[in-house]
Amino acid sequence: MLLLKDGRRLGFECKYTDSPRVTKSMRIALEDLHLTHLGVLYPGSAIFPLADNITAYGLETIASGEFLTHIKGIR
Repeated sequence: MLLLKDGRRLGFECKYTDSPRVTKSMRIALEDLHLTHLGVLYPGSAIFPLADNITAYGLETIASGEFLTHIKGIR
């Protein structure tokens, strides 16, 4: 999914693993789509960086609103 917000290009990808990792396709998406940031949604409870401009977001953080707070801070 691609969101355009305030001049930022935010991409999102869903993974069905408890420990998401950076893949070649993520790096390609960052480059080809000129993304500001790529978020990886996974069935967990934490937010943690996977690499520069790539962050994992647990589904629990989406339900709690913590996800939105984090996304708003991305520049």
